[in-house]
Amino acid sequence: MKYLGLVLKGMAYGVTHLVPGLGGGLMLILLGIYEQFVDAIGNLLVNRSRWKEYISFLALLGVGMVASMVASAKGITLLLQRYPAATMFFFMGLVVGTIPTVLRLHNNKPHAV
Repeated sequence: MKYLGLVLKGMAYGVTHLVPGLGGGLMLILLGIYEQFVDAIGNLLVNRSRWKEYISFLALLGVGMVASMVASAKGITLLLQRYPAATMFFFMGLVVGTIPTVLRLHNNKPHAV
């Protein structure tokens, strides 16, 4: 079940690479795997004792990412061609909809003095 969840998170992350204005880093934060992703990328070659863990995490995330990009690219292209204004407003809504979550995450952090 843990592996399926990671593949599904990878799928959500992959779609962000196709949607204009929605960043992949923001999606990783919203999915709750940003720190784990940065840790895996940053320490993949440095921390040799955990390289299998990093590879499995990145591979599962990558499988979901590639699958969603392949599956949704044509659909997003067709939506942009047939309904450009509605699709762009939908994308803007996705971006604006992330603001409350980011603010909530920011309010939980201690402020520097």
